[in-house]
Amino acid sequence: MYQTSSLLDCTEASVETITVEYPNAIVILAGDFSSLDHAELSSRSMLTAIVNQSTRGTNILDQIFVNYTIYDAVKVVTPTVRSDHRAVIAYTGTPPCQLNKTRERRIFRRCSPTQHALFLEYAPAVIFDIQDGASVQSNFDVVHHA
Repeated sequence: MYQTSSLLDCTEASVETITVEYPNAIVILAGDFSSLDHAELSSRSMLTAIVNQSTRGTNILDQIFVNYTIYDAVKVVTPTVRSDHRAVIAYTGTPPCQLNKTRERRIFRRCSPTQHALFLEYAPAVIFDIQDGASVQSNFDVVHHA
């Protein structure tokens, strides 16, 4: 647990120290800011909030604050781990491709031991007449039609 005013004071002092010591430094502050007022954090630290979509329910709890506009866009996506928060991706350049993963259950027929035995009994009788000088297509046709 922390006092909100103390955390804001510390953040403000830290950002000020960094920008005085390194005037061209890029400052990025990111995380879950559920109990902090984003507007007050922005005004005290001179950082700009760049996440504009909800990250948990209808609220924007996860945020990225920057001192320079360095990202072309921000994307809020479903996380790959179990969480009640959505993931935030900030990027420059070409947008990342959307990988919509879906889960699908399929039914297939397992091979029984009898089917394996029948195959192993049949396999030695199959003769492939593969020719070294023949084309790949003609050799494929020989194997495919055996």
